[in-house]
Amino acid sequence: MGGLGKTTLAKKIYHHSQVVGHFKHLVCVYVSEHCQKRKVWEDILSGLHILSDEDRKMNVEKLAKKLSSFFEDNKCLVILDDVWNIDAWNSLKPAFSARETKSKILLTSRNKEIVSHADKNGFLYELQYLNYDQSWELFQKIAFPQTNSPGYKIDAKMKELGEGMVKHCAGLPLAIIILGGILATKYPSLNEWLKVSINVKSYFKIDKGQVLKDMLALSYDDLPPFLRPCFLYLSQFPEDYEIPVDRLIQLWIAEGIVSSKQEEGLIAEDVAESYLIELAERCMIQAKEEKFFDIADQSNACQLSRIGRSLRLRRKRRGRMQVTQYIGKLIHLRFLRLRGLEFFTSKLPSSLGNLRFLQTLDLRIKNICRRSIHVPNLLWRMQQLRHLYLPEECSLKTKLKLGTLKNLQTLVNFNTKNCYVKDLINMENLRELQIRGPFNIEDFNTEELDKNPPIIQIEHRCGDKKVTRVPLPVFKSCLHKVEKVQA
Repeated sequence: MGGLGKTTLAKKIYHHSQVVGHFKHLVCVYVSEHCQKRKVWEDILSGLHILSDEDRKMNVEKLAKKLSSFFEDNKCLVILDDVWNIDAWNSLKPAFSARETKSKILLTSRNKEIVSHADKNGFLYELQYLNYDQSWELFQKIAFPQTNSPGYKIDAKMKELGEGMVKHCAGLPLAIIILGGILATKYPSLNEWLKVSINVKSYFKIDKGQVLKDMLALSYDDLPPFLRPCFLYLSQFPEDYEIPVDRLIQLWIAEGIVSSKQEEGLIAEDVAESYLIELAERCMIQAKEEKFFDIADQSNACQLSRIGRSLRLRRKRRGRMQVTQYIGKLIHLRFLRLRGLEFFTSKLPSSLGNLRFLQTLDLRIKNICRRSIHVPNLLWRMQQLRHLYLPEECSLKTKLKLGTLKNLQTLVNFNTKNCYVKDLINMENLRELQIRGPFNIEDFNTEELDKNPPIIQIEHRCGDKKVTRVPLPVFKSCLHKVEKVQA
């Protein structure tokens, strides 16, 4: 049964201090219904920080042998989350063939037969449904505001409605959490709670196995119209993918799902962030850590993924990518991400300048020839750009004029070797500036930066050293003491 909390418990174990102290290496990977052994093994190697380019080219037999040898030589804990059937385990088993080892495997599954099949001496722990008291305790933590105010009491009628609805969850933790998330957004309106209570009775069937599906249907139907497309957009990702908040927001805006609310003085990014927060409060997405949401698991397929007005080039399993002149024909693109891809070429095509409607451009690519990247001076044409991520190292002949990009909110990998400091003055909407490499502030009038919002954050990266992040007022106060910052 899904929703009992198997993954949650496994992750609690994974992060427990005694477990962390006992094992030299820990890794947790998601297997899923459609098990791809190569992907799972590469994810394990990546989690152990030993995945190399050679491994990606290696045949699966050698990959399994490398893992098996590592587990034999090191004390590891490997968590395989959501192993669906015995066939999936059999396909993964060659990587865990080490006999003399102190490494351990923890797997979660809806099929308890897998445990006895994997290891007759293995320990099986079966999660049980919550009893009513446990269900009510969990529900209260989510649906009602947590307060230490003396004398605070839950409204009697709300308590009565809540108790009735919790019974329909049949002790399934995830169903209780989702129900609590729905009601938390409606607290303290008794009328809204009453409407949900009526819907719960009409949605939920007698079949206990359908509880989670019924609750998910109710939670979606309860979404306001503006949130539904945002939630549905997430369905393009497979399970258990961690997506950075900034990227998801940029994709929503690029697709036209979210727009600004000028009457309220809110830009599109602020609106999108509020939508994300509401989805998290409704327990429909999970906040994993700051600035990340737990959504899905990235596909390793070799493909060009075209999603409406966004384009993300994904790395091939074998071989390298090449950005050709044809990309300039995709004139309606709003989002283009090349980050992390490996290219033979050291020059980006001039046809990029045709993409006048781009809102997000991520050029943080890798050059396998170990040469710096040349970016033609054409970004100034993209006057709708809101988020620009330059390569970490541009060639010496790269000279970019960015003064026309007045809508920029994020500028990453800026330096004075390839860019002009004076162009920052025109970026009145800039919120985040990341400086990488040389930054010469001679002849720079810092008073002009007063036009920029005070919430701007400035980072300076010196090679691989610690990142310094300071607010604009602090940055400006230091400028008169500094003549040059060198990476």
